[in-house]
Amino acid sequence: MSLLAVRTKNYWKGDYEKITTELSEISWNEKLQDKSAEGMWLTFKQIVFELFRSAYTAQEKAPEKERSLDIEEHTQRNEETQ
Repeated sequence: MSLLAVRTKNYWKGDYEKITTELSEISWNEKLQDKSAEGMWLTFKQIVFELFRSAYTAQEKAPEKERSLDIEEHTQRNEETQ
């Protein structure tokens, strides 16, 4: 397991107002005109992905430590006897 920190999105600090505003300003009829269902989905997905990517700040999360199997086995035995 790597000891490097993992970068994740901090969803609690996302700018949801920005996302909502930008989505409402898009002319969806023009964006999706003359596209197949799959083309519409890909266009929509790309727009939303880009908005979310720009609206969230990244945070570094410490990697989770590996648990010892001995401790896990011991815990399971104790749970079974209770």
